[in-house]
Amino acid sequence: MKKKSKLILLASLLFSLPSCNKKIEPGVYKVILPNVDKSLAKEESESLYFFLLTARESYTLKAKEKENILRLDGSTFSSKEYLYNRKLITQKGKERVYEDITYSIDDESVTEKLSYVKDKNGYAAKEYLDYQNTIQSKPALNSSNNKIIFDRAFVNPFVFLNVTDFTKDEEGYKLSEEKQNFFANNILDLTYRIKSVHFISKDNKISSIKIKSQTYDRVVEDKNISGYIKVKLNYDVTILLSDLNSTLIDALAPLPSRNKAKEDILKTALKGLESKNYTIIMNEHDRDATINHDYDNVWYFDGEDEVYHQQNINDKTRSYDLYYKKDASFADDKLRLFSFNKVTSKWEYFKTISPQSYNVSPKEYSEFPLKTEGCAVELFSYDEENDVYKVESKDAYQYLGNSFLPGCYPIAYFTKGQGDKVEIKLKSDNTIKSITVGFSYYDKENFLIERDITMSFVNISTTSIPDWVNK
Repeated sequence: MKKKSKLILLASLLFSLPSCNKKIEPGVYKVILPNVDKSLAKEESESLYFFLLTARESYTLKAKEKENILRLDGSTFSSKEYLYNRKLITQKGKERVYEDITYSIDDESVTEKLSYVKDKNGYAAKEYLDYQNTIQSKPALNSSNNKIIFDRAFVNPFVFLNVTDFTKDEEGYKLSEEKQNFFANNILDLTYRIKSVHFISKDNKISSIKIKSQTYDRVVEDKNISGYIKVKLNYDVTILLSDLNSTLIDALAPLPSRNKAKEDILKTALKGLESKNYTIIMNEHDRDATINHDYDNVWYFDGEDEVYHQQNINDKTRSYDLYYKKDASFADDKLRLFSFNKVTSKWEYFKTISPQSYNVSPKEYSEFPLKTEGCAVELFSYDEENDVYKVESKDAYQYLGNSFLPGCYPIAYFTKGQGDKVEIKLKSDNTIKSITVGFSYYDKENFLIERDITMSFVNISTTSIPDWVNK
């Protein structure tokens, strides 16, 4: 079942309104001003001078954006608020960004977050914890599946501002019209046209920044009169900056032990799979749907040199099954993929294989079983109420799913960091009962898709390839 996406939609507006995209869209490249004199003219504006100087390498930002829709008589038709937190470090060698946006949909508070570092190749990278509780990173991708150049997506606008770009007035300092849209777009990804940007001065210090948008004429549906009315739309933004040139963003760290007694039980249970000999009954299903086991598939791992994938637990025709085993015509001991030829009733080496296929071969046998050996139990917390071990850290479960799937069955959603669940259940004798991994994503129609893959373990250390496979 599909659920409605939590994308920001202003359903009451008949025509599209200029607005920021409240769903964080990583990797949107900013306009960078060319040929800018980056030297600062101190002149008489000492507080502004030091503010700009110290904000050039890092800052912490808190902001409130208010969206105002006014009737023509000046009364409020509707309003919304968006709260921002952003930390940006552009100091060479320490580049890192954190951002979250909070807003309400149908009286429900929604917060979206992103956190990236700049990797050695200049790309924005997401750090995460692997199955060994070790910090790894991989380049983040934008909506077009392209890598994100950090310095173009996360621009520090203060680098491009000079004291001479401002005019002193009663509020403090007004930014020139030539740079106000540039500043608004880079400081908060604001895309509407700007009327004014003021750096507010108090006690000879810059205390805040205020941004006002242009006013737009629009037509909206007024349900009180069952008709449409003309309105005025504008935005007011207030920004508070702190920790200039001293901003810190918490670095990712391996998870510590939290319940050693329970962790030791889980460690022993996982050790029971080290034989790499077991049978897995796998079921993939929509998270909120009734589970149908008629289409379960089965994996047989013999612990030495054969893996058999029965595509449907109730189908023994072998027509669609996959058989990984050694081939005597090759000198190596790697497993290769075989498919069943119904005409000859023989298993044949599957030579024409797509590099995009999950059934990649040849591989060593050790690459097929789940990566439970060496798995760090510190990743898991014990949920006593539901008697289940869970990975609760988003920094871990986003990319962890494929480590708990057969090595020839990786899921692209886990590779992309869209995983949201890893759970382990034990039997009464503290052996592995099941492992569940899950993922969620928004489809092209902005519906939320949530799916789980549950693997039940049987015949641990006693599994062999069924006799009917080679009859």
